[in-house]
Amino acid sequence: MKHYVIVGGSKGIGKATAELLAAEGHQITVFSRTPYEGPAHTIEWEEFDVLTDSWDDVMPENIDGLMYSVGSINLKPFRGLKPEVFEADFQLQVMGAIKALQAAQKNFNKDTIPSCVLFSTVAVQRGMPFHATVSTSKGAIEGLTRAIASEWAPKAR
Repeated sequence: MKHYVIVGGSKGIGKATAELLAAEGHQITVFSRTPYEGPAHTIEWEEFDVLTDSWDDVMPENIDGLMYSVGSINLKPFRGLKPEVFEADFQLQVMGAIKALQAAQKNFNKDTIPSCVLFSTVAVQRGMPFHATVSTSKGAIEGLTRAIASEWAPKAR
């Protein structure tokens, strides 16, 4: 049995992944603002806001993987977006992921090769109308992913 942490695991792909891994017998800790509702299996829910809460002393020890599936999307024309919208999205998507990764790295299981999963969007590579904020943040996530994958290899993936 492995222990996985899913940030943003109360809905969508985060919730589906938590339930799939729990059904396979793994221990899951979900951090999210909204309560996890579903089959308990081995899923532990912790109320957590990546914008305001601190990871100090809340990240479980000996974790085998981290998934950061927190997200938002502001589909608006570029001309109507204020810089504050970009900053807020960057804080949620990028800085939230960085803080979670740094906290998780300290607590990775030393006996396994831990995994990290971050999410991007096809809009980064293809360019899509009204995707300026999400493309900006997810482009940064892609760069971060490549950088830490190179830095942490082969001890993490």
